[in-house]
Amino acid sequence: AGTHEDRNPSCSLRSDQVWWCYQCHSGGSIFAAAEGLEGLPARGPEFITRTVPKLAEELGIPIPESESMDSDAWRRQKSLLVLSDAAKLLASEGDRKHAQARGWSESTCQALGIGSFSCQDFQEKLRSLGHSMEDAVRADITPLLFGDSKLTFTLRDNHGVPVGFASRDMNWNGQGPKYVNTSSEAKIYRKRSVLYNLHNMPHGSRVAIVVEGYACVASAWEQGVQHAVACCSSNLCWEQACALHEAGVDHVILCLDHDPAGKQGTFKALDEIFPRLPMTQVSVM
Repeated sequence: AGTHEDRNPSCSLRSDQVWWCYQCHSGGSIFAAAEGLEGLPARGPEFITRTVPKLAEELGIPIPESESMDSDAWRRQKSLLVLSDAAKLLASEGDRKHAQARGWSESTCQALGIGSFSCQDFQEKLRSLGHSMEDAVRADITPLLFGDSKLTFTLRDNHGVPVGFASRDMNWNGQGPKYVNTSSEAKIYRKRSVLYNLHNMPHGSRVAIVVEGYACVASAWEQGVQHAVACCSSNLCWEQACALHEAGVDHVILCLDHDPAGKQGTFKALDEIFPRLPMTQVSVM
């Protein structure tokens, strides 16, 4: 949590109770704030026995004795905790061999949360942090996304909260998918509403370069371009365009791939998306 001194109003609270500090680029749920500000556990058994009761008491929220620990709300919160720890592990301990082969430095990989990790080792490290195997699998920490032959990218929502992962199969031979991402069954990651790297855009930036993929963003970041975001598709969705607008962006530079799908996506954005967002300048590269 953002515990630094700050004389300017730079912390916001969203309607879904996720906070974000624009000065130190940290954010999370009320539980992440309690961990940073009060030292309350954000994982493990003490999260249930100490953190939840204390916050419930402070907020005047009764906890019924019949509250089921298997409810959707509890499962979602536990998945968010797993994803938060998983993102930190990938950024700090992930293998960079595949990333370095693409010319991405250690600082770029740490900033964006890119690396490779044996799925078994990754699950074991999460277990050492108090997460069960069931919790890891429910958060989609599986061999589809992690492995020595995978280049894995951390997916964060538009305020910086880890919501999943995407990976590229470095042994891809044209058969099957080249990229896979956290399944919608995890009920946390919504691809249509998330722009990769939007949370990292410099505060006050009014220009955004929209590309298709994670790798394009990483290559731009390596060159010092921090206002590139990815729609993770050949089409920019209406929800993603709205997220740009809400972030204060009024000049969008579309830089989708020049293949047929990318060209079609560019025309669709120009004809159907941006005319609905007044005061937005659009350029095409």
